[in-house]
Amino acid sequence: MGLKSLTGWLQTLMFLLNYLDVDASPQVNAHSLLPVADDEGVNLLTSIKIPFDDPYLYFDSGIDGFPTFGLKPGSDIKQPYRLFMPEKFYPEFAITATVKLKSREGGFLFAVVNPLETIVQLGVQLASLGSGLTNISLLYTDVSKKYSSQTIASFEVPSSFSKWTRIAFKVTASDVALFFNCGKYEVVKVTRETQELVFDSASILYVGQAGLIIKGPLNRKAPQSTNIIWK
Repeated sequence: MGLKSLTGWLQTLMFLLNYLDVDASPQVNAHSLLPVADDEGVNLLTSIKIPFDDPYLYFDSGIDGFPTFGLKPGSDIKQPYRLFMPEKFYPEFAITATVKLKSREGGFLFAVVNPLETIVQLGVQLASLGSGLTNISLLYTDVSKKYSSQTIASFEVPSSFSKWTRIAFKVTASDVALFFNCGKYEVVKVTRETQELVFDSASILYVGQAGLIIKGPLNRKAPQSTNIIWK
């Protein structure tokens, strides 16, 4: 089932670095096959002050020349997760992102971490494998049962993300599908002990990293768009 079929039965939390939005009625871009939000919602970019008070943030050129935000090593974008996500996360959801990197090291597109900032409860990480290959991982951890970050699905894709690249995860009760450049790329079966993550009220949402302890900074270029859609 393609991402078009998500319309109508999913709610959306959209967060991206040139537009961040929480929306209950996602639409689908017929050209990209990726969900987009309408004009109603909560803008998550209130975490970034303009003019910037963080010297490691800057404006850059996004897709088709539209402005987006860039991150240099040392940038620090974080907010209490509860401003953007429910206490109990939904069992079925999707994550979409449009990403360009200026560093081969990769890093976290985003991460929700526990209050001690030692475990990634929910996040997406890119890791270079060399030779133009990248590993994309979805982290999903129930901290009541696990004491370290858990990766429930990983995919190897033929891209270094040196140009704008669209990726998406679709997560159901039994599998995780990766969409890569608007086409379904691979599906893996997963077994989740916990179908609904429960976040601590003090959990933290990071964009472009996973905090000072776990680190994993997304060096130099931020994702142009990252969307979370849930049922």
